[in-house]
Amino acid sequence: MLLRGGVAVPDAQEVFSIERSLPHGHVAAVLAAARQCDAAAWFASAPEGLRALLLAMLVARARQRLRPRRPALFARSGLRGAFSSTASA
Repeated sequence: MLLRGGVAVPDAQEVFSIERSLPHGHVAAVLAAARQCDAAAWFASAPEGLRALLLAMLVARARQRLRPRRPALFARSGLRGAFSSTASA
């Protein structure tokens, strides 16, 4: 891999590490709604090590239900934007 400035590294994973990632978009919205509903209290009887995992599973499931479904044809053919309201003519 070639970085800016002409520095070559064999593998980006050797040079970079992810220290943290922040939720954004729909994930952040679902997480905020879950916190507002005090979803953490729903999992209070679970072992402490599993609570964050349970909340993540709840957010992931809610996020799946928010994701618009697109026919496979659009996904494969690149026609995704052709019929959306944001597509330009």
